[in-house]
Order: sequence, then C-alpha cells, then structure tokens
Amino acid sequence: MRKSFLKVYLVLSWLAFLSILIQVFLAGVAIFQDYSYWEIHKSFALFKYIYIAMFIVGLVGKLPKNLIWLSIAIFAVANVQYYTAHGFLASLHVVIPFLIFWINLVLIRKAYEALKVQHSNGL
Repeated sequence: MRKSFLKVYLVLSWLAFLSILIQVFLAGVAIFQDYSYWEIHKSFALFKYIYIAMFIVGLVGKLPKNLIWLSIAIFAVANVQYYTAHGFLASLHVVIPFLIFWINLVLIRKAYEALKVQHSNGL
C-alpha cells in the first residue's frame, strides 16, 4: 500500500514540476509578448496547493519524513513567492522560482529512490 502512496506522491511532484515550468512560461509571455497573460500567471499560482496534497499523501501513506517535510517547505517558499511580487522584494520574485524548481527536483529524486527501495523489498 505504501508503494501506491509513493506513486501518487511522485505523480503529484511531476505535476507540480510541470506547473512551475508553465508558470515561468506565462510570466515570460506576459513580459515579452502580451500583458494580458499576467492574469493567467497570477491565477495559475494556485498550483502551490499541490504541495499540500503531497503533504497529506505523505502523512496518510507514512512516507519518508524527508518527503513529507520537503513538500511543506516548498509550499512555504511558494507562499513567500507570493509576497515578493511587489515592493522592494520584487527582485526576489524572479529568483525564488529557481529555489522552488530545485526543491521540486529533489522531491522527485527522493520519491524515486523511496519507490526503488519499496520495489526491491517486494512491497
């Protein structure tokens, strides 16, 4: 059963990763092509709640603690990202997605490692 939760967690982490790429793309289109994409960029930021779903899957599935806490950490960073969109911290708004991107890659790698361990144990 833990293997099923790991698979769900992995799918969610890939979905979040894809969402990060889409979010960066939307920001680029809004800056360089059509300002109307800002509204889509702003509303698409709700993808951060995928990390809450990952946290819940991790808790219910009794996944490794590093997966559980990294998903909450990335959710926290995504919330900080929201507050940097205006004011003197606006320059961080461009840099923080790199951190989110990196932590998400770490999550994917660790989830694959945990799934590999589960598979080798025959569970």
